[in-house]
Amino acid sequence: MTVPADLLGVVLALLAAVMIASTGLLVRLGTNEGRAFDAVVVVLLVNLVILLPTTALLHYPNFGISPYAVTMFMLAGLVGTMLGRSLYFVSVSKIGASRSDAIKASQPLHATFVAILVLGETLTVEHLIGIVAITVGVGVVSLDLKSDKSGEVPMQRFLAYLVFPLGAAFFYGIEPTFAKLGFAEGTPLLVGLTIKTIVAFTAIVVVLYRRGELPTRTDFTRKNVYWYLAAGVTNTTFLGLYYGALEVAPVNIVIPLMQTSPFFVVLISYLALPKLERVTWRLVGGTIAVITGAVVIVAFV
Repeated sequence: MTVPADLLGVVLALLAAVMIASTGLLVRLGTNEGRAFDAVVVVLLVNLVILLPTTALLHYPNFGISPYAVTMFMLAGLVGTMLGRSLYFVSVSKIGASRSDAIKASQPLHATFVAILVLGETLTVEHLIGIVAITVGVGVVSLDLKSDKSGEVPMQRFLAYLVFPLGAAFFYGIEPTFAKLGFAEGTPLLVGLTIKTIVAFTAIVVVLYRRGELPTRTDFTRKNVYWYLAAGVTNTTFLGLYYGALEVAPVNIVIPLMQTSPFFVVLISYLALPKLERVTWRLVGGTIAVITGAVVIVAFV
């Protein structure tokens, strides 16, 4: 029996949500005693170690690329893998994985509207209701962020906190459109992933080198490097599932579904990391609103 493309996309997107949730928590554990950009470099390096030989083995010598496809995947790498991931990892180190993931869930606002403008995808009333629910959930989580354990957070620091997850949401949100345009050229999934990862890794290394912040061996401890390596494995798995979903289903299905990741972050945080991640009723309520929005969108595909 053939599985419908949209249903397969739903399954892949949900699995991707589990993997990105795991990545965020592993980065949180690593950056508890390390720097966010150290995590970015290690995770990207792990991506390449896994993707490069796999892509070469499966697709050499016919990589199915065109100048246009390469350009699109390069843009996806710079926008999503470099800028989006860097901002997300910094956010995780500053405000925790549960709040970062929930606020990052505003991503469908950007992804859906860009997909409509560029790819000609449609926005139904049901999609709009789901997106509104997701946005309300993000607002509730933002209110939770306004008050930490020490009391009311000053407005300036509160706004500074929000810049990182909202910035990550914006860049993650516009990345899928570039990816879809690249896949439309017939480029295989792994080839597209590898191109964007090479570009992102090169760009972040150049930027950190020029700033004198490129990590060296002394910047890592035995403990945090293990967390970063594990995050690299879960992130690479996430990329394969995520791009696989984009390959078979529309952006405005895949991206909202992936916003169920805050549920997995909150659940794991509550069960396994209660001292590291602060789980409150506002956080839970905001997460439920986000998930409700994603379910509404999928129910009316």
